[in-house]
Amino acid sequence: MRFMHLALHLLLTGALVISVYKTSEAKGKENHASREKDAITLELNDLIRVRDTLLQERNDLKSQIENANSEMSRLGDMLAFHLRACR
Repeated sequence: MRFMHLALHLLLTGALVISVYKTSEAKGKENHASREKDAITLELNDLIRVRDTLLQERNDLKSQIENANSEMSRLGDMLAFHLRACR
């Protein structure tokens, strides 16, 4: 009976050691995944900032194009008026 008790005790102790090892291993993987997630989040935030900057630059360029087009139209009208006046 004592042998059975000792064998059961050793078996349960071995299972506990394996369980602790597996838990430690899982925590290590979880920490690694958390670090990767943080790195990806930082990269995503950087890309969002770059995208916002590019969108702002695009809007500024569109505004400049609209201003240039209206200026060109005004200059074209002035040229047409001048050519009519020179006849």
